Order: sequence, then C-alpha cells, then structure tokens
Amino acid sequence: IGKIGLLPEAARPATAPERPLNVELGDRILLLGYSLRRSNTALEVVLQWKAVRYVDTDYTVFVHLLDPSGVIVAQHDGEPSEGLASTSIWVPGQAIRDEHRLLLPSDMAPGTYTLVCGMYDQAKRERLTITDGPVSQPGDSLILQEVAFFAR
Repeated sequence: IGKIGLLPEAARPATAPERPLNVELGDRILLLGYSLRRSNTALEVVLQWKAVRYVDTDYTVFVHLLDPSGVIVAQHDGEPSEGLASTSIWVPGQAIRDEHRLLLPSDMAPGTYTLVCGMYDQAKRERLTITDGPVSQPGDSLILQEVAFFAR
C-alpha cells in the first residue's frame, strides 16, 4: 500500500467541483475547481486539488474574502482537510477535497467582495505562484469569483 492509503475519507472527493478551473500552482499542484455555499453568517468553500508531481513541502491553503479596497474581511488558512491531508503525502494524480469555512462579520457592509485562494509555505512565508491555467491572473493568489452581499 502506497501513500494513498494515508488520506482520510473526508479528503477524497465524491463529486466533480461545481466550478472547474484547472489552474496550476508552483508547477506541482493543480486546483481542479471549487464549490461555494453561502449563508447569512458564512461562506463554505470546497476546493479540489491534485498533485501534478510529488510535493516535499506541507503547504498551507488560504481562502480570503476581500472588500472592494482589497482588505481581508473574512479568511480561513490551514493545511488541506484540516491538516488530515498534508500536501507532502499527496500522490500525483490523486484528487483531494479541502473544505474551508469563512465566518462573515456581523457588521459587513453591502457590496461586491472578491473571493481568492492560494497556497503558501508557512515556514518560509512564501506563496506558490500561479504557473499555468485558463486564467489571466498572474501572481500568487487566484480570484475565484465576485460575491455580492446585500443589507441583512
């Protein structure tokens, strides 16, 4: 049995992502896509990753909600699948399910916000750059979508 047996059931995707992307980060990790659910108090973001090649670093995933001026109003940073599917145990070709819950501030102003994500090496404080994909977003964070919020 290889490394694949180390992943918990919760980290194994059951379905294809609602919003496919196929964006490569750092020439080693592919973001297959994501799904988004929202309520009055939170955003639930389910990312689906795949290793392109073996990864020797445990990367941290970030999911941030930015206001129109680029300030973070809600965020979740953590290892994939709440630390149960560290990137260093991923097997190339294997898909990984990764859930993030962003709690929304109670005083959040109505408007259009931007949902972004990416990965970073916590020890070095360096983000993985976007190296390939059907997006025109260079850099180290990927814009997932705009999210409109109305008065509560």
